[in-house]
Amino acid sequence: MPSFSKESQVSSTRMKQKTKDKGKITQEMYDLVMAREKGHCALCSTATWLEVHHAIPRGRGPAEPWNLLALCKECHYVKIHGQGDYETRIKVLHYLMKRYDNMELQKEEYRIKQGGN
Repeated sequence: MPSFSKESQVSSTRMKQKTKDKGKITQEMYDLVMAREKGHCALCSTATWLEVHHAIPRGRGPAEPWNLLALCKECHYVKIHGQGDYETRIKVLHYLMKRYDNMELQKEEYRIKQGGN
């Protein structure tokens, strides 16, 4: 039976934490996105109850400016929880594509058009 040193256990714990935090939105990134959106929802332009969210879900896309946008709670619910229609989900991606030339956004659009969630 293999034995594991305390050092390897600590290293493993750090690795899990890094993986867990990979898509985490930092305060700096939050501030950058809110400034870019001028304090308004990217979809409906309301200025209340705003949050910063990933366009491509956290598990598939990083917390980088090209993948983040400010959404009000209502638009977030529609986008994140799949309550929105196909057009709304594509609208989110097109909104970001206007600002950033990023292949991952195009891949996500293709995935949605092919019936992916």
